[in-house]
Amino acid sequence: LAYTGSLYPHKNVENLIKALLIINAYRCLRIRLVISCARSIFYYRFQKEINKLGAEKIVHLVGFLPDEKVKKIYREAEAFVFPSLMEGFGLPGLEAMAVGLPVLTSDIPVFREVYGQAALYFNPRDPKDIANKILELLKDESLQKELIAEGQKQVAKYSWGRMVKETLAVYQSFAL
Repeated sequence: LAYTGSLYPHKNVENLIKALLIINAYRCLRIRLVISCARSIFYYRFQKEINKLGAEKIVHLVGFLPDEKVKKIYREAEAFVFPSLMEGFGLPGLEAMAVGLPVLTSDIPVFREVYGQAALYFNPRDPKDIANKILELLKDESLQKELIAEGQKQVAKYSWGRMVKETLAVYQSFAL
């Protein structure tokens, strides 16, 4: 699994790790998580939290990576997981969809709006629900394919060029 983004408390990555610990404790699976994020005070605090939870064998903090290396992580992962409690938009999920990675994410309004039917949603405050949704996705190849296909459609709705044109149109509508 992959996660990219900061490790601020509202990103809720601790509950994702608790979900992985649940899965790895009760299943014959060995699911690992690669986290790419900037090194900050939250990175170092989170490193301590990983050790405190006993998750150092299943969570790999790689620090900040350039886009090409993040794409490589996405291509090698089975899914992208975005457990945030709140977001302004949710670009990392779209980036994962763009490279053909199924997305599991928090059931919060902004993600429903941005990802639509292209993601599998979970209760971000419930590690058991997160664990169940991860297992559901990993066990169901047709669901994976469906989410990947829907993700490609969803990503096509967003583009920098279109955003520039729409923003320019708004400015021009106010021109005298």
